[in-house]
Amino acid sequence: MPAITRRRLLAGSLSVAAAAAIAPASADVPLNVGVFPTEGSAEAFYATELGYFKDAGIAATLTPIASASAIATALSAGSLDIGYGSVVPVATARSRGIPFRIIAPAVAYDGPPATLMMAVDKASPIKAGADLNGSTIGVNGLHEFSDLIALAWIDKNGGDLKTIKVAEIPFAEMAAALKQGRVSAVAISEP
Repeated sequence: MPAITRRRLLAGSLSVAAAAAIAPASADVPLNVGVFPTEGSAEAFYATELGYFKDAGIAATLTPIASASAIATALSAGSLDIGYGSVVPVATARSRGIPFRIIAPAVAYDGPPATLMMAVDKASPIKAGADLNGSTIGVNGLHEFSDLIALAWIDKNGGDLKTIKVAEIPFAEMAAALKQGRVSAVAISEP
């Protein structure tokens, strides 16, 4: 088994174990889980497919949601019981008095190669951050890591952040947004 798969399964096992620790063992407990449609949430899909939730007495329903901020909103509204996220929306929510807790790690990035890239249409003349001045970029979620990392890259590569607009666009719609010229670049993640 490749190392990346073992790491995902281990992370999934930790997440399921954490969820099982809060679930009564006597009956299947319904659990609505907010997940990203990216490899960052793959462990939840693996845990479902491999029967880990069922074995732990959990009747999990996975709900793909496009961004950590949207998952945080769904959690605070009560339509999800648990969800994947990132530190930025969780910290923002806690600063506003929403009692979110991190119960288990999901994915840890351990260095090269990068999993987030700035992409442009193949016909675009954009080559550096400075070329994005006065334009709009697309990110998966506002005030999240993809947003912050994209802006940091633009700033480091000669861009003027005061002139950049940021639009929230789900990963699945980014290619179309580039093709249609609605954005000049997108911060996209694997896969």
